[in-house]
This record gives sequence, structure tokens and C-alpha cells, in this order.
Amino acid sequence: MKDEKQKEPSPMLLKMSIRGLVEFILRSGDIDSGFMSMNRALEGSRAHRKLQKSYGDDYKAEVTLKKTIEFEGHSLVLEGRADGIFMENGNAVIDEIKSVTQPLELIDENYNLRHWAQAM
Repeated sequence: MKDEKQKEPSPMLLKMSIRGLVEFILRSGDIDSGFMSMNRALEGSRAHRKLQKSYGDDYKAEVTLKKTIEFEGHSLVLEGRADGIFMENGNAVIDEIKSVTQPLELIDENYNLRHWAQAM
């Protein structure tokens, strides 16, 4: 037998959005088309912008976030966008805005786990 050298695996680069990661982790057996009407999407965007403008000059809207994690020669790049970032008591706070059509009293911590997880 020849003395064969084991080939080292090539370094892998995996890029994933935060939303994609959350949806992968929290996927379940339910069929959910995720359909949202164009009007609803436009209403949500308008609500976001209105709220973001109301926060003042120290509020940074639509901030791109990126984190690269290295492990055993491989790289995982997580990317996303924060609806906003502001400072509070010397700490940066990442603001995740969600608009809903449901009455607020019907929304609790189990309402939409994907939305809650994106903010974590």
C-alpha cells in the first residue's frame, strides 16, 4: 500500500442573511406561503419610514450589519440590516420594527416567532 496523504478539505465560505438563518432554525412542518400583498408591503414600508423619521437626528436608519465567524479554517458570514440603531445610556441599541395588521391585544410572545427571533 502506498502512503497516501489525506487531502485537507478546502476552506469553506458560507454567507447567510440573519433572516435566512432565523427561518432555517425556526422552520416547522406548517405550510406558510409567506404571501403579503403589495399594498401591505408598501404600508409597512411607509410605517417604518414614518417611525424612523420621528426618532430624530441621533437615530441611524437602515444600518447594514455584518459579522464573520472563523472556525477551523472555514468562514461564516452573517449579514443583515437593522431597521435602526441608537444610543441609550452609552450602549448601542438595535431597533427592529415590525408593523402588524392584527389588534395589538392579540399579539403576545408567541405571535410570530420568526419576528421575535430576528430581534434577538
